[in-house]
Amino acid sequence: VGTTFVYVTHDQGEALTMSDRIAVMKDGRVEQVGSSQEIYSRPATRFVATFIGEANLLEAKVARAGNGEALIEAGALRFVASADGRLPEGAAVTVSLRPEHVKIGPAAEGCENRFEATVADLTFMGSIVRCRLALAGGQTLVSEVHNDEAADLAQGRRITVGWARASGVVLQR
Repeated sequence: VGTTFVYVTHDQGEALTMSDRIAVMKDGRVEQVGSSQEIYSRPATRFVATFIGEANLLEAKVARAGNGEALIEAGALRFVASADGRLPEGAAVTVSLRPEHVKIGPAAEGCENRFEATVADLTFMGSIVRCRLALAGGQTLVSEVHNDEAADLAQGRRITVGWARASGVVLQR
């Protein structure tokens, strides 16, 4: 059509599917502008990470940073994440990790970041199963896996969980 439209919606699915570019606003201020994929995959702030889709949020600090990545400490967990910009050692950060990026069992074996976890609970949602996972130090993560991958899971079972370094988005606080 060649005409610019501004469409205001609070429906995330509608925004992601109808838009070439999205502006996420909070309290009258623009938090982030980008394509649907940029907004979802690389949120700029904690608000954007939780407003568009669901995200695991890990409160953490930077142990070391450089060359586009950071060693992150979140309680008892130490893992590597992609990091844009300068992150000073000791900086307080939040790491956003989408549930579909948290791999479990054999799928976690190839991940750079791997930990042992206990299945806290399982929720069958048709084609997917939501797994709430308890990690060392009181951290919890939610993973969404296809129901055929969850066949051997049970509450209380110890499993390996993992994610790729590029899946964790480091957000400055």
